[in-house]
Amino acid sequence: AVLVVAMPLHAFAHPLGNFTINRYSRIEATATGLHLVHIIDMAEIPAHQERSTIDGDHDGEISEQEQKQYLAALTTSLATDLQLTINGATVPWQLRAQRLSFPGGQAGLPTLRVVTEWQSPLAAGTPVWEADYEDKSFAGRLGWQEIVVRGSEGAKLLESTAPASDVSAELTTYPADLLQSPLAVTHATFRVESLAVGETTTAGASANSASALLSPLRSGLATDPFAELINTATVTPLAILLALFAAFGWGTAHAFSPGHGKTVVAAYLVGSRGTVAHALFLGITTTVTHTAGVFALGLVTLFASRYILPETLYPWLSVLSGLLVVAIGISMVRDRWLRPATVHGHGHSHSHEHGHDHPHPHEHGHADHHDHGHDIIGHH
Repeated sequence: AVLVVAMPLHAFAHPLGNFTINRYSRIEATATGLHLVHIIDMAEIPAHQERSTIDGDHDGEISEQEQKQYLAALTTSLATDLQLTINGATVPWQLRAQRLSFPGGQAGLPTLRVVTEWQSPLAAGTPVWEADYEDKSFAGRLGWQEIVVRGSEGAKLLESTAPASDVSAELTTYPADLLQSPLAVTHATFRVESLAVGETTTAGASANSASALLSPLRSGLATDPFAELINTATVTPLAILLALFAAFGWGTAHAFSPGHGKTVVAAYLVGSRGTVAHALFLGITTTVTHTAGVFALGLVTLFASRYILPETLYPWLSVLSGLLVVAIGISMVRDRWLRPATVHGHGHSHSHEHGHDHPHPHEHGHADHHDHGHDIIGHH
């Protein structure tokens, strides 16, 4: 457990989970227009689903022709989703380069990475211009979303709502600070001044930068060392056995840690004065339902995500969980409300009987104390 805690946080490739689709846009203003590098980084689960779509003949291999067909359809969609206006007029992007690759992810599972390069020429005689850019690709899907805008030797960036430097190194190294809110930037506006209209030196620099981006990643994305324990390329029966024991140990430790569900169950046990048998039963029930819920969510993510996206499913799960907790709370309050009333009625009846017996020892006068004690013993 200490080894897992000591792992560097940057080892986890996708901070929002392995079902995310992450997007990145880097815009460079030049003397003749805008140069855009757009990157899509799909985590393991959506990459698996997308590979099934790309593999048209379902032979388990992605041929060059299948890649071309997929990129043609994707870039057609991106040409519409990557919206750009300059001085209030909509300006189309021109595709210059594209590449599809499958870097290795957690436990040896492939991710999916698409890098495209776009150009939008600027009309001559426009010294200062305002641009508005919005990335609507994969709208509604959870993931890291980042936009970077830079100037160049031929164009000066006067102002911009987007930063000039990126945070994720083009979606290859996500921040180690997991407490930081993940970026969700899909829109940027900026003003540019052309310094030397007609110069093309920066266009060459952009092309070189793009060719470096379009080359495949040599080592893939950063991975989780713990997930690598079940990498199918290196796993052994002994490693599987050790992993099962480790999972059992960590699961047991997790059961002792604070949690909303366990807190509700513990409060129920205390409130109902439950026994050890009740605690064991509730513990088994919690374990079974929790595990079943994880498997159900995984199956929905894998097979029904085309119709039910995880991003739309999670809010409903939260609502159902909240309603369940409220129902349990109402049930506990109701039980506690009714129980005192029942105990009070019983106590009143007993007090009444005692009051009925009271005149009897009172009539004995001096022997009252002795007779009252005798009467109680006789009563028992």
